[in-house]
Amino acid sequence: MRLKMNDLFYKSHLFRLFFIVMIIFVFISNCSLVPAERTKPPVAETSSFDKYGGLKSISTKSNGYWRTEQITGVWWLVTPEGHGLFTAGVNNVDSSPDFAPALKTCPYEDNILQKYGTRESWADETYKHLQEWGFNTIGAWSEYQYFDKRMPFTPILSFSSL
Repeated sequence: MRLKMNDLFYKSHLFRLFFIVMIIFVFISNCSLVPAERTKPPVAETSSFDKYGGLKSISTKSNGYWRTEQITGVWWLVTPEGHGLFTAGVNNVDSSPDFAPALKTCPYEDNILQKYGTRESWADETYKHLQEWGFNTIGAWSEYQYFDKRMPFTPILSFSSL
């Protein structure tokens, strides 16, 4: 059986890379060409969400803790108030991600400390921006200690260090 070029293309890593690059291109193109007032996501009525962003229409028992639970056959991340949460998260929310050995400093951290004064003030402003942009989860490689009381997070589990 002879494979066609299209079969090889779709099964290759090249196709995956091409697909990712195209998604990034479309995202960047849309962000730079669309006026700022049109880039905000549509805002749902706030009464349909609990204080953590959980959907009030998907509910179970409240126990005060974040957890996963199966509700009507579907697994959900459940808020402390007992509502299903569809997560939209961002990784590496960190005040000092880029140590520059040649400079012996973290330029990003230096800038945020100059602008906000403290990491806590930076985290407060970052939290506001994340909510405005529709994010409700902090992803891996983030500084959880500044956000853990406000939104769920996904920590790194280091199985290789066990």
